[in-house]
Amino acid sequence: MQSKNELHIVGICGSLRRYSYNHGLLRAFEQQLPDHIKFTLAEISEIPLFNEAREQPYPKSVLTLKELLDSADALVISSPEYNLSYTAVLKNALEWISRPSLQTNIVGKTVA
Repeated sequence: MQSKNELHIVGICGSLRRYSYNHGLLRAFEQQLPDHIKFTLAEISEIPLFNEAREQPYPKSVLTLKELLDSADALVISSPEYNLSYTAVLKNALEWISRPSLQTNIVGKTVA
């Protein structure tokens, strides 16, 4: 249970490799946080490719990410650069959580 004084930061890694540099950066970030800040690394590897026909009902992995992001006070994203942009897996996760009908509570949250 999160106390009123405890901040919750959610990390999203744009690489699916378990031992990627970006995954390591997020774990190093977590280790530097003071005790009153909770850190949770989101799992996006199970999120299916976006398909508007699969919105109702939403896949469980998408709903799990939504609940996690709704509980966050801030987000930290670490991603490799592929072809001068962020990764397809990160874009896919962002496409799912930005669907108006999902009503994810991320507007106005701090993002780094």
